[in-house]
Amino acid sequence: MKVLQLAIDAKDIEALRNSMRHASDAGLRVPQLSEAEALLSALLAPPADVPGEETLAGGEAPESPSFRGSPNTPRTPADATSPTDSWPDLESMMVDGDDYSIPIDAAPRDVLRAALAAGELLSSKIDARGTLSPEEVSSLGSRIKFLCESGDEEFSVQELLQLQELENVQDTAKKNIEASKDLEEAMEGDNYDQMLRAMDACEGMNIPSELASLGKKKLHSMEPPEASKEADMEKVMEVARGVRWRCDRYIYLRTAEDYGRSIWRPGLRRQHMSSMLTFTSLVIPTSLTKLKKPEDVKQSISLWKNLLSLGGVRKTTFPAAQAHAIVKKGASCPSMRQEIFMQIIKFVNGNTDAQKCWRGWVCMCLCISIFGPSVDFELYLLNFLLLHVEHPQIGPYARFCVSTLHEEMALEEEEMHERVRRKQIPSAEYICGILNGQVANPFVLST
Repeated sequence: MKVLQLAIDAKDIEALRNSMRHASDAGLRVPQLSEAEALLSALLAPPADVPGEETLAGGEAPESPSFRGSPNTPRTPADATSPTDSWPDLESMMVDGDDYSIPIDAAPRDVLRAALAAGELLSSKIDARGTLSPEEVSSLGSRIKFLCESGDEEFSVQELLQLQELENVQDTAKKNIEASKDLEEAMEGDNYDQMLRAMDACEGMNIPSELASLGKKKLHSMEPPEASKEADMEKVMEVARGVRWRCDRYIYLRTAEDYGRSIWRPGLRRQHMSSMLTFTSLVIPTSLTKLKKPEDVKQSISLWKNLLSLGGVRKTTFPAAQAHAIVKKGASCPSMRQEIFMQIIKFVNGNTDAQKCWRGWVCMCLCISIFGPSVDFELYLLNFLLLHVEHPQIGPYARFCVSTLHEEMALEEEEMHERVRRKQIPSAEYICGILNGQVANPFVLST
């Protein structure tokens, strides 16, 4: 067991105790366990009488350091070369209230080995989805801080890499503790959005299994009822008209600061941030919504370029192929659907060019006729569509989308996915006919 061997090498009482307890809980019987038990007994044993020292009445020895080799104990040159005395007394690094003190004359490499043992133990707890204590992380953090302040010249390249890995372990542990704390706070209340954000933050985190299970049950019990076949659409639309469901309040929408973070020029960054959900001919710096996969974020930028090419902002020889690519991506990748709808909203919102805006609405109708938004985005999209149903030019397209979305919301989730699989994506030639007026417009409902 690697962590146990590191604790033995470091001669760290705290790390030895934790490692032995961890091995015992796991039911492991390894050769190092006997060695660790013997070493721990030796470290905790009172020092033997040294010839020439005074003794008290009754044969008691005067007060002395906890064991030989303590950095607070004066050493002779012979002591300094003794293998058993080459380690500092790392017991003083144990928790003492909120004080994580390290001996002032502790050798950096000795502290590094003790930190490696503690880091290995912490990492094993994270992998096993165990409960992490802030004291463990703070203890490791105090050691890392001491090592960083010691200077790079004290360590080899390999040791510097080990120190960097320790910092990664500490950072991961902090995030796990913070995510667990936020989830526990959310579970105490009845705020659905807060609970949803807390569960989303736990994605990819190794939070304790029991806590994650309780969180999923709590979220499921708080989920608003989905629209059913018997639902009154008028009531649904009345709810969707509320300001709570405005697109700029979508729970997975990036903040303006996050959206413009990658742009180093202040003026351009402000321009992107201020036009995050309104039309701009600029290429977006990142996705509008929070996507989990880096490749999806990269794909979102390509989708925006497709929209700009469809609208004629970017030069292209076949605009209809751009719309075809967008619809095809949404049909094959459910995780990108809310990003696609949000980008179309951005494209038509504040777009003063009637032709460009019209093409954006055609793309909206094409998409919604093939696939609907994710369940958590339905009311946000409906809110935006209802704002345009009375528009003299755009109204027919908005009403088509509302009617189609109504049908989607009446379906069970499995039915909806099966329906998307059965639908045939319009060809680029057919879309070209719609854009050029060569075929009847399928999105203008008869009155």
